[in-house]
Amino acid sequence: MATKTFEIPFHLRSSQPAKWVSGIDHNTTCQDVVVILMQEMGKSAKVADNYLLVEQWRGIERVLAPNAKVLKLWHSWRDESSQVKFVVKKVVGRARSSEDYVPHKRRPLRRRNSGSNSSRASDTLHPRKMQGKNKVMPWREMNIEC
Repeated sequence: MATKTFEIPFHLRSSQPAKWVSGIDHNTTCQDVVVILMQEMGKSAKVADNYLLVEQWRGIERVLAPNAKVLKLWHSWRDESSQVKFVVKKVVGRARSSEDYVPHKRRPLRRRNSGSNSSRASDTLHPRKMQGKNKVMPWREMNIEC
């Protein structure tokens, strides 16, 4: 039984028209596509180590791992596939290989001015914090008349 293959558009620059690459199956990686596109441009497969594949969607870019499966990524977009571009970009700086790719890790979010480590003192205290201190609660001093 023959493996089903697909044709997916890739851009060498986001402003240029797409080049359609056919023969993509479930085992095709991002690095495989970059090598094929570099050979199409007349460059050697060794030069492909200086390029990577970026996923663009509505102005948001995400670098794809060289060993990521292209077809899985393409099918994950389903209804939004007309809004998605796979763009080949050159790596600035040292050349990279698929072995030394480390995905970006996000730092944990921290709340501003929360907790006891706040840099400025608060002028309001919770009533429980006031217990044990010999202070009169401001709302107890009020006289309410009906």
